[in-house]
Amino acid sequence: MGNHEIRVAGSEINQVKLSTSNPAYTKYSRCLFSNSSGFCPFSSDAMGDELDIPVISAALIFNFWWDYQEASNLEQFVTRFLLKETLNQLQSLQNSLECAMETTEEQTRQERQGPTKPEVLLIQWPGKRSSRRVQRHNSFSPKSPQFSACGPGLLEEDNQWMTQINRLQKLIDRLEKKDLKLEPQEEEVIEGNTKSHIMLVQRQMSVIEEDLEEFQLALKHYVESASSQSGCLRISIQKLSNESRYIIYEFWENSSVWNSHLQTNYSKTFQRSNVDFLETPELTSTMLVPASWWILNN
Repeated sequence: MGNHEIRVAGSEINQVKLSTSNPAYTKYSRCLFSNSSGFCPFSSDAMGDELDIPVISAALIFNFWWDYQEASNLEQFVTRFLLKETLNQLQSLQNSLECAMETTEEQTRQERQGPTKPEVLLIQWPGKRSSRRVQRHNSFSPKSPQFSACGPGLLEEDNQWMTQINRLQKLIDRLEKKDLKLEPQEEEVIEGNTKSHIMLVQRQMSVIEEDLEEFQLALKHYVESASSQSGCLRISIQKLSNESRYIIYEFWENSSVWNSHLQTNYSKTFQRSNVDFLETPELTSTMLVPASWWILNN
């Protein structure tokens, strides 16, 4: 449609001016704001084949301005609100149409160029004949035209995401291609004799609060007597905080020495005293550990 020079006199405005009670104006407004598809049939049926849009627009604007000046404050506020909402809806519709048009044009251009073959990566696994085929389409690249179909703002956000994805893909490829060297744990070959292991004994004792001092004295005598034995390697005592509970760890050369230790007088005396000092019976557990561990740690 060409440019028109609008020259409307006062008498012509009054002649063209449409009142809100005019059926033609009501039909035109309803058709204009309801949908755009009904505007063309209405323009030819109600206003004739030769429709001077600039003149009609000027008349509508003048009529709208006249009614707006005579309206109340509430009506003016509602009018401004509806105009802003209509403008936002039209802008949103325009953006959607532009994005759809660009996407359609891009798809048409790609169909003319033909389908793009995906890139095939071969990853060789060490020690295996088979390989895994990993396909990555070049549309994942930030340079792909698919990412430029919806404007520069979306393109910048996609570029940031693609940078992170590519970085993660490189890390995965590096981990997959890295040679894994799994060496078996060295097995310790020991001789089948009694000197290859030592005896670890754990004794748990819950002491009565009233008899705590007497128990500590009896425990002191027991540790001094047991430590003086040739087969005793070490005795360690642990007291749990906020509890009158003791855990004794005894290291002996072998099970035979430990059994002989239980038959001594100082050991039997300590066991008999525990009957009176302990709330519950003593818990004893034993374990054989390699003698080489003791040698390395001592």
